[in-house]
Amino acid sequence: MDRPVWMVPYYTEDFDSACTSFKVVTYEQEGYDPRFQIPMDLESPRYPCLISVCDRDIRRKVSHIQLLRVSQTDRRDSIQRECGATGVTDDIVGSAHNDYLFLMWK
Repeated sequence: MDRPVWMVPYYTEDFDSACTSFKVVTYEQEGYDPRFQIPMDLESPRYPCLISVCDRDIRRKVSHIQLLRVSQTDRRDSIQRECGATGVTDDIVGSAHNDYLFLMWK
């Protein structure tokens, strides 16, 4: 069964604490935070989580995000270039599905 996906943006006026990238963290990996789990229809409740990263040394902050779903991973890089995205996560859904899901940003 397909379920809708949405992201809840958080904004800040503090330039130094603004997001610079995102990463997917798997269960029991360092940095895992269950508050940011990505629920999927898996048999295990050990969902990955999506973490926003704030690197104070990077002056360019995230201004746009886009979910990308593809059937072949080699499409990710060409779509990233076409969209002008500055970064992209690892696959969010892992090997649990036939498609791949990524988060891109610029």
